[in-house]
Amino acid sequence: MNYGEIIEVCNKWQQSAKMEFYALFSREVYATAYRLLGNVFDAEEVMQEAMLKVLIDHTLLLGEQQSMLRRIKRIAINA
Repeated sequence: MNYGEIIEVCNKWQQSAKMEFYALFSREVYATAYRLLGNVFDAEEVMQEAMLKVLIDHTLLLGEQQSMLRRIKRIAINA
């Protein structure tokens, strides 16, 4: 699936699309959190929190792939 299809299907609450969305962004969000926190466990927790926030609030699932990555990283940084 491409990014647009993933977002469209995520809005329909399909688990497979949410897993693809998670796989697409989780590594970079984790890396950002780890650089800030320097702790594996805290970085994983912040990454999970940011990803869940975006996947639960469908109003955040808007925009292009790069703007989505920036949005998720900003949520992680604020967390």
